[in-house]
Amino acid sequence: MRFIFLLFGMLLLASGTKAQYSTDKKKAWINSNLIDDHAVCYVFYQTSEEGLNRDTAKPKVDYKNLTDAIINKMFILAKNSSIKEETVLAKIELTMNDFKKQMGGDFKNYSIVLNKYAQFCKDLIVNPEPRMRYWVDRAIKENR
Repeated sequence: MRFIFLLFGMLLLASGTKAQYSTDKKKAWINSNLIDDHAVCYVFYQTSEEGLNRDTAKPKVDYKNLTDAIINKMFILAKNSSIKEETVLAKIELTMNDFKKQMGGDFKNYSIVLNKYAQFCKDLIVNPEPRMRYWVDRAIKENR
């Protein structure tokens, strides 16, 4: 009889460990995707500031506080999911390379990224909850 209780206890412990692993894995997947979204917006605002400030006749654009807040959020998401800081920085670098490619390496093609990311980034910064809900729903749908 004691063997049956021991076996039952081991099964409960194992199922609890698996459930925790599954939850942690899902959380990491969601946070990794949110980091990707924030990397896009970080690069979008960095690119916008750099390019828009080339015109010396117009007032300077300053997105430093915004980009600092975005990168801090990325590092918090990473820390909460045991994602290395180097991974966050690599995602930013990959996104920068993608932006350069989309713009053909020339800021005169900035409207390409402006049309593609301006509203997305504004929405992500002003109201991040729908994007988080999107990734949570997708994780559930895909059984992550």
